[in-house]
Amino acid sequence: MAYPPPVPWSWTGLYLGGHLGGAAGTAQFSDPAGAGIYGGNVLSQAMIGGGQIGYDWQVPNANWVLGIEAEASALRADGTATCLASSGYFISANCRVRPEATGSLTARAGFATGPHGRTLVYVRGGLAWLEDRLDITTNGLYPPPMTSVEGARFGWTVGGGVERALTPAWSLRLAYDYAKFGDVGMDTPASFLQVIPGSP
Repeated sequence: MAYPPPVPWSWTGLYLGGHLGGAAGTAQFSDPAGAGIYGGNVLSQAMIGGGQIGYDWQVPNANWVLGIEAEASALRADGTATCLASSGYFISANCRVRPEATGSLTARAGFATGPHGRTLVYVRGGLAWLEDRLDITTNGLYPPPMTSVEGARFGWTVGGGVERALTPAWSLRLAYDYAKFGDVGMDTPASFLQVIPGSP
């Protein structure tokens, strides 16, 4: 008895999806008075979730896959650290970072491998943006002087991953991305230099 030949697998097509994961970021506050005693780096960690839409095209009679993808994610993070401590006599501040959303527009290139080419190993890169809020609050003063800035920052992202097609309509993906965003300027709040320790 003759059986029909198997239908060739192809990654070509439009797709929609969702994602969940973890994120970690570092923001560096530059002290206009000089290098800070505590550095000025603020680490923030978050859970991240969102969706993506894209299109893949598999080169005919080959294992190479090319695509483009747009992604948007919501995240909730709150990182704080001591900053603007240029000397032990200067009243320092508390720097706070609260990213709220991020997204990207990337191109990706991959190689389909495994049985029937259903495993895709890929790299990607492109443009990225971050919706962020930054606060600087002077310590030890009442009312505490504070400055804030909120808005979108733009940059770039690179990453890679492995995607496994479970059925013609469903796949699972494990990925890692790195993003770097542009600098933003903001005012520093008022503070004091303690000429005599303990007395501003």
